Amino acid sequence: MKTKGFHICWDRHQCLRAGRFLVVLVVAIVLWPQNATGQHPTVPKLTLSQVEQLVSSKVPDSTMRAQIQKRGLSFAPTPAILGSLRAKGAGPLTIAVIEALLPNGAPSAKTQFTTGNGGPYPIKVEGKYGFIDRSGTIVIIPQFDAASRFADGLAAVRIGTKFGYVNTGGEVVIAPQFEAVEDFSEGRAVFQAGGKFGYIDKNGLVKISAQFDAAEDFHNGRAIVKLCCGSGWRGLGRKAGYLGSDRYGFINLEGKLIGHREFLYVPLEGSFWRFLGARFARPAEDHALVRTTDDRVSIMDSYGDVVIVDKAKVDEIGDFGFGDGLAAAATGGKWGYLDTSGRWAIAPRFEEADGFKDGLARVRVAGQFGLIDRKGNFVVRPLFERIWTVSEGFAITEEGIGTVPGCPTCGMFGYVNTTNQVRVGVNDAYIVQQANPNGTSPTLLCLLVRGWQR
Repeated sequence: MKTKGFHICWDRHQCLRAGRFLVVLVVAIVLWPQNATGQHPTVPKLTLSQVEQLVSSKVPDSTMRAQIQKRGLSFAPTPAILGSLRAKGAGPLTIAVIEALLPNGAPSAKTQFTTGNGGPYPIKVEGKYGFIDRSGTIVIIPQFDAASRFADGLAAVRIGTKFGYVNTGGEVVIAPQFEAVEDFSEGRAVFQAGGKFGYIDKNGLVKISAQFDAAEDFHNGRAIVKLCCGSGWRGLGRKAGYLGSDRYGFINLEGKLIGHREFLYVPLEGSFWRFLGARFARPAEDHALVRTTDDRVSIMDSYGDVVIVDKAKVDEIGDFGFGDGLAAAATGGKWGYLDTSGRWAIAPRFEEADGFKDGLARVRVAGQFGLIDRKGNFVVRPLFERIWTVSEGFAITEEGIGTVPGCPTCGMFGYVNTTNQVRVGVNDAYIVQQANPNGTSPTLLCLLVRGWQR
């Protein structure tokens, strides 16, 4: 599933033929003046009225940016002018290039920003990826063929067919040279070479050679790797009785195996949310849920010591390991949560259970999903066909699956507040609202326009 994408473009195919002609005519008159001899004189700088005219005529955003960069402006831009141009429909590239000309060091492509909750965040504009901050301002001009979010101060980008990394100023600090890469964590990032995986440091130097069938991020000084046989986490070893060829292990920052050398299965460290762009946002636990090669469900601590859990009580472990000190496991077809001592902290009673993150876990009851806390109490009642992710007190939900024309697996997205369960939503646009304690109208927090892709 792909999410988190801004798709901003001027769809020329929706214009009438006369409209297209008018746009071309305006561009020709404003951008390419000629003298009486038919020769192109020195092109004057763009005036504010010319910029406003081009914006109103819906000249493509990339063309606007190129002409402003080429010709410059005859006026001094101000925040008020930017606001006026936005209101008139100026695209993000146009705004970004004018914003870079603001006096007193206004943000530009070379401005440094702090990572974390403040971004920058990747966007896609006219086929190229760049980055915005939380206000929606473009801080790194879209120029890459692909981009990830920032982690450890760097973001992976693709230029052509190779991957490298940029810093928060948009400067390429590790040249594109890799087949595939992952986010940095604890100074290491997974890279792929010849179908195998290893780790590089923040200088782009190989620290652990590409030797694993699969590899995960480092957390608390260790990473999960697949030693054999075949790529990916296939999940075959989750159930008791499976004794196949897949083998997993843990390595330290030097690439040395920790503790028990091989396991039949190791769940990914984290929660369901890690697949929705949050893989670098939470640390792994000190403990890991594993299945040993003698078909026992066990718990390994940070030193590599293993505590055996009676396999008669656990016949399946989840796709995800410990999160917030609890790990999903099943017995008799029902799912609950084990603590780090191997005891049931939440008794098995759910049809499905995912890992905990930020004190919440997604579970399914009677075919509907809800969210529980670490005591097993419902924070969001099981009323939804799907719950996708939780962030800053809100969960993205999906209902009415199969009702979207042309997509039998699609539903209608909305938000639910994880505190008071206020939710609203209509068709393609959903309003996030916060219930006010005084009983007045809800406070508008933001508007989500459908941009999700599968």
